[in-house]
Amino acid sequence: MKYDVVLVLGSGINEEGLIPQSAKQRVAKAVKLIKDAQAPRVIFSGKWTYKLSFIPPMTEAEALAKHAKSLELTDDQIILEKNSVTTVSNFCEIKQILKQHGWKKILLIMNRPYAERAMLNMKKVFGNGYQCDVELTSFRFPLEKEQELERLEKEKVIVAAKFLSQFKDGDDKTIYQAAMEDLELNYKSAAKPAPTN
Repeated sequence: MKYDVVLVLGSGINEEGLIPQSAKQRVAKAVKLIKDAQAPRVIFSGKWTYKLSFIPPMTEAEALAKHAKSLELTDDQIILEKNSVTTVSNFCEIKQILKQHGWKKILLIMNRPYAERAMLNMKKVFGNGYQCDVELTSFRFPLEKEQELERLEKEKVIVAAKFLSQFKDGDDKTIYQAAMEDLELNYKSAAKPAPTN
């Protein structure tokens, strides 16, 4: 086995509990890696975004797992993290699972526009002592949407780097507390419903 665990983060869910095609591709890649014996298990992470104007019938983690099971992954190959509502909280919650099991070799599956920010958060939260790699899916958004996402992600990376720079690497408890305070103060009050396509 090359990795202790594969990570797949949630990225949207609709009122029927369905995940977007981009998430399905990440799940499919995770399933293939496990079937190819690159890792024995996957952690699916996410409740749902704080921007939703409705309560889905299941968490994003549960919806990701449901899709994985349709691709013949088994319950013993799946771990759910069902509390996180932001990217940084994904990794803070996941780290608790990693610490419980002593897992150190991590592979994150991402779609192209989001990879840089996800890796920035993951490395800061996990800190030294973890091997953190990322593998991209082949999924591409329509060109105009992809360009817009890339522009937005460049801005988000700058904001995330500034926020994370005030903390020591691996100080997940302090990062989590500060991130939740920042979420309440600067984001929730201005939140608009997020698209789930």
